[in-house]
Amino acid sequence: MNDPLLTLLCKVDTPTVCNAIEVAQGQRGFDAFTRGTILASAPDSPAMVGYARTARIAANQPAEDPAEVIRARRMDYYRHMASGPRPAITVVEDLDFPACTGAFWGEINATVHKGFGLGGALTNGVMRDLGDLPTGFPVLAGSVGPSHAFVHVRDVGTAVTLFGLTINDGDLVHADRHGAVVIPPDVLPGLEAAIAQLMETERIVLDAARRPDFDIARILYPTGIPRLRLIPVGSRRETPGEFFTSFRMKQFLQAVRRRYPDRFIVLDTAPISESPDARILTELCDYAMLVVPHGKITGSTAEDAALAFNPDKFVGAVING
Repeated sequence: MNDPLLTLLCKVDTPTVCNAIEVAQGQRGFDAFTRGTILASAPDSPAMVGYARTARIAANQPAEDPAEVIRARRMDYYRHMASGPRPAITVVEDLDFPACTGAFWGEINATVHKGFGLGGALTNGVMRDLGDLPTGFPVLAGSVGPSHAFVHVRDVGTAVTLFGLTINDGDLVHADRHGAVVIPPDVLPGLEAAIAQLMETERIVLDAARRPDFDIARILYPTGIPRLRLIPVGSRRETPGEFFTSFRMKQFLQAVRRRYPDRFIVLDTAPISESPDARILTELCDYAMLVVPHGKITGSTAEDAALAFNPDKFVGAVING
């Protein structure tokens, strides 16, 4: 990872990186990201970017190993966190999840890890001392609690799983208040260009929409096919479900309907098997149609996808390919 790419990654949010990876890969379906909601100690802080230094902990019950083994493992942990490639972040799985009770991340431990040169912490466990955590060391955690309980290190440098995402020691991770992604090594050469492409696409839509004299005509683009216009989606900065069900989305569709009362308006969504977008947008549409890729899925998969739609709106399927 070169310095210009690192600088850029520190400036953009994790949803942008998630979208840019798909652009770099040339297809939808990237799935190396966390699921569910993560709590951020400093929601407005920039994203943390770095190579993962991993460990696993537990806290609900006292450690069963002899005291000298526990001390040796803790020292191995600190040596591991203080070494390795930089930039780096610490990624710690709490084995008690989802019933975590012991806060491994508080003012003292976070300050020690910042002193190791780490850029932040990602955990499915507990954090505390909010307001007293060191500046420049964000913590993303699964919960907040007051006590350290019986917290102790179980493993160092092993693969960990947090919020549905498996992270190996040394993986390149991008994380912020939205969640975390593991950046595949093969996309790094094209990732900077992919991010620039996304931001330019977003700028086209947002610049027009923010003008006081905004007119939907500003974001309509000719396709070269008579009576067919295209509106690019840009990159998303909101949770899709919230955006698609927003009042602004309904205003947008009403404006398109008024402009083209004699044409069909087609909303092209992500595959229904990979995203809830299609089901959400169906509620805004008169009809829903399934596009089936030829030779790439089974009949039962296509049937399950069709059953996910509102039967009163589902009109059939077309074979693509």
